[in-house]
Amino acid sequence: MSENLSGGPAVDAENVDARPEDPEATTEVRRSDLAESAGDASTGPTGPDTAGDTTGIERAAIDTTGAASAPGADTGDGTDPAGAADSPLKPGMMVGGRYRLVNLIASDGAGQWFWRAKDAVLPRDMAVTILPDTTGTSATVARTLRAGKLHHVGLPQTLDVGTDHGQSYVVGQWVDGATLTDLVSGGPLDADVAASITAKLSEAVAEAHRNGVSLGAIHPSLVRVNFDGQVRLSHVIAHASATPDQDIRAIGGLLYLMLTGTWPLAAPGTAGDGPVPLPPAPTRLAREVPADEVVATVPEALSALAERALHPEEPDGIHAVGAIAALLRSPETAPGVADAPPPPENRPLSAADRRLIRERRAKLSLAGVVLAVFAILIMVALGGLVNQFTASIQNSAPEELPMIDSATAASTAPSPAEAAPTTAASTTAGPAAPAAVPIVAGAVYDPEGDGTPDYKDYVDRAFDGNEGSFWLTWVYKQQFPTLKSGVGLALELERAVSPTQVTVKSATNGTVVEVRTADSLKPGPVDSTTKLGWAMVNDGVATVDISNAPSSKYLIVYVVKMGQTPDNQFQSKINEITVTGS
Repeated sequence: MSENLSGGPAVDAENVDARPEDPEATTEVRRSDLAESAGDASTGPTGPDTAGDTTGIERAAIDTTGAASAPGADTGDGTDPAGAADSPLKPGMMVGGRYRLVNLIASDGAGQWFWRAKDAVLPRDMAVTILPDTTGTSATVARTLRAGKLHHVGLPQTLDVGTDHGQSYVVGQWVDGATLTDLVSGGPLDADVAASITAKLSEAVAEAHRNGVSLGAIHPSLVRVNFDGQVRLSHVIAHASATPDQDIRAIGGLLYLMLTGTWPLAAPGTAGDGPVPLPPAPTRLAREVPADEVVATVPEALSALAERALHPEEPDGIHAVGAIAALLRSPETAPGVADAPPPPENRPLSAADRRLIRERRAKLSLAGVVLAVFAILIMVALGGLVNQFTASIQNSAPEELPMIDSATAASTAPSPAEAAPTTAASTTAGPAAPAAVPIVAGAVYDPEGDGTPDYKDYVDRAFDGNEGSFWLTWVYKQQFPTLKSGVGLALELERAVSPTQVTVKSATNGTVVEVRTADSLKPGPVDSTTKLGWAMVNDGVATVDISNAPSSKYLIVYVVKMGQTPDNQFQSKINEITVTGS
């Protein structure tokens, strides 16, 4: 059933070109959850555009893709449904000379109308959003275009924008699947299902936030889950006035809704315009009751996460949407989800389930054969390489051996300062000669990031003595300093020294690194540190020579320019860092 997000009534309309997903596909969302939503969805009168007679899961897939009516949709009896007068456009009207409006999915208090439409040029469904005629519309369109260019499965791309009927419109890919409103119509979802949906949606929104875009239009009727477990927003709109806290609060509301079946937030943009079209959450002292008190089987960890996300302004609230996905993937939260009561195991398997099991077994068997073939090919290839290497050694002429000059030999031999024990160096009179200083600890230094450190579990690979391992940055769509000045590693040395040289070995040529001062593994902003030197990685090495540096046990290796990836994005790797000092 579609809804008016500002609290208006919902009515039924005909299904148009509904195409059910494959009921045999696997999914993280149980078929029972999707099938239950079919009981509340309207099938509408049979017409030339209907999908015919459907039952069970197929009907749920059809009726929850947006074919159900909303205020302003055509009822099929020649009369306007309740709330149709509020819609600026009507079903059957053309937008941009190309998109025929089919049915209204939802609307919100900010004046947006979310439609399903048919493309008159290509045979496909489209998601059309009609924007209000306000001073902020142009900024909303610009931000929406930025969001529509992101490559993330949860964010359908924006394909067209324009103005028609005196109002701006945005056109995107249509997304099939059941809305969260339909999924919870039969009651709360299982905790593991709710956690999975929330994690996937959080990752999509976090991708938008990493690119400087907040959405501000996240609601149960605009979140769709299809049969293969994909979670996507049906209409991607980035409000000009949206803030990250709005998105965090909305995701917290969605998690609370899935756990309790009740909605803890007011309708977007409404102020006394009517009740939210979902059961309101119970409150205590003007605050929603925790989810684990509403439904006793809700894990405490998930209930606490929903509370923190609903109140990002509080000291212990969630302050970055990426943290929600990270917490849901963490071991501390996952066991809580696993503690949710399992579904009944005595339910007999249907014919479709048995067929699905047979197909899975066949695929696993085929995968095993393919892996075995690959293993054999790899062994043959390795054997050929070993034989080639052995033959090259055996065929080398003896007179070629003296070609290694003394300079090369000297460079490969350990210096006396390196070979001497630390205790001996400390007892030598006079200033100590520069020597390599071991790095004993490190942490990601990202003072301008969103709170999600770049590959924090890989930090120690940058100073483990193995040049084959590495720490790396996230993949960024824009080069530094567009989004931030850089990212790097804060390092702790074995002892306080005055660094004279820092060598950075990296597999990404073109990377530019700075060496900066630090007073701990958690330094302050970049402006509070001092740049000691910089260098660019060339032929796999960047050498930063330093003079008159203060003595310290800490320093920062800061990446201010990344290397370019084959797909024109940006990322850098640091294979090994060596610090020399006295």
